[in-house]
Amino acid sequence: MILFYIAFFILCIYRIQISKTSFFDDVLSKDRCNAIKGLFILFVFVRHLLQYIEKSGYIGSPFWDKPLLLIDQKLGQLIVVMFLFYSGYGVMESILKKKDSYILSMPKNRILPTFMNFAVAVSVFAIADLILGKVLTIPTYLQALIGWISIGNSNWYIFVIILCYIITFISFVIFRERNLSLHLRGLFILFLSLCSIFILSHYQKPHWYNTILAFSFGIFFSIHKQKLDFLIRNHYKKILLALFILFIALKAIHSDFLYLKYNLTACIFALLIVALSYKIKIENEPLKWLGMNLFPLYIYQRLPMMILYSINNGEFVKSHAYIYMVLCLLFTIAIAFLFRFWQYTPKKAASKSSR
Repeated sequence: MILFYIAFFILCIYRIQISKTSFFDDVLSKDRCNAIKGLFILFVFVRHLLQYIEKSGYIGSPFWDKPLLLIDQKLGQLIVVMFLFYSGYGVMESILKKKDSYILSMPKNRILPTFMNFAVAVSVFAIADLILGKVLTIPTYLQALIGWISIGNSNWYIFVIILCYIITFISFVIFRERNLSLHLRGLFILFLSLCSIFILSHYQKPHWYNTILAFSFGIFFSIHKQKLDFLIRNHYKKILLALFILFIALKAIHSDFLYLKYNLTACIFALLIVALSYKIKIENEPLKWLGMNLFPLYIYQRLPMMILYSINNGEFVKSHAYIYMVLCLLFTIAIAFLFRFWQYTPKKAASKSSR
């Protein structure tokens, strides 16, 4: 299975640019962010694949398979950090450009489309479960619709990202009439995020809340972008070294009250990726496409994994693990291509209501 990571490496170095003397200016452009998101969605894909492969009883090779398991273990929840960071950054950038018009449109243009597209995905998984002989109760289906439980689909990330959108919307609407600085509004978003971590820690597993602050950090990075950009460019080597040392030190600490240490590690990791982007540029169309289609790739990738696993109750996976991985990848990409035909967008909703 390490061949998958070798393929990732080849994909990354394809059209990669490394600047030794200067800095790239478009560090957080949409294309650059999509390329990095595309890379990390592949890590997520492998993470989910491994869950089914291990469940099948497949015995991996010490040379070909164990390194993949080790890399996946060391990365942990860091594979989703950039999704949250870029989302927070993108939302704040839109607020800075469009101001109140964007804030007031968030329920319609951000929250509702995310929920509606997720609801469709949950319904597809529910139908697949019924076909595979799994009986779902109405309470189970309703809880799955809001992302609180899973019926085979990925759910926690959607629940958390919608929660972050709601927190941001509330924070800006509450203080809309008051002349508060963006910094103070960002602090309120941070406060509500910390409250969410505390509440979720009583009901869900750590991966639900141990990277939430990456979204808030994206908000803060956007607010203080000019200052941070100046510091990084003028003290690049010192900042990069300090970030690496801090990241390693945080990873070495075992105690983690409410996973705040892990949240801080996630923020440092996000800043590391951004700092490295000043010198390393991935100009890669396949990765950009993956990043642009993050939602269907993330939400629907478990569907072919689940269906193919049902063949002989996992025996197909156990006997043909590599074929299983390739088929899952191809089917997931095909679903992402088809997603645009049933994707819910505000424009589609408006055109239907005008007919």
